[in-house]
Amino acid sequence: YAVPGSHRWPDALASSMIAHLRARAPCDPRTTPGCVPVELRAGDALLHNILVVHGSPPTPSDARSPLRRTLYFEFRPCATEAAVGPHTEHYVRVKQRVLLTCLATRRRHRR
Repeated sequence: YAVPGSHRWPDALASSMIAHLRARAPCDPRTTPGCVPVELRAGDALLHNILVVHGSPPTPSDARSPLRRTLYFEFRPCATEAAVGPHTEHYVRVKQRVLLTCLATRRRHRR
């Protein structure tokens, strides 16, 4: 589920929506005004602005695969990260080292 256009919201409005969702237990976007389903099949990928308010309802305990796999690739200039966050300078440096290690490993295995 996602809230279309929420990446353009002022920080206060987005923060309020996120706080509202987190305060409910369990959080279920199906009952949140403005949320729309984003339907994906196994193997599909979703690309979206990281600022879009998004989430998933709880996975039923009897589901065939109760785990969700999420992988975020977020690329922003360090200056933007330093100015608006949400990550610390230490995190950005660690992330850069991990990405460089991944690129080097891939380069070695492609030969």
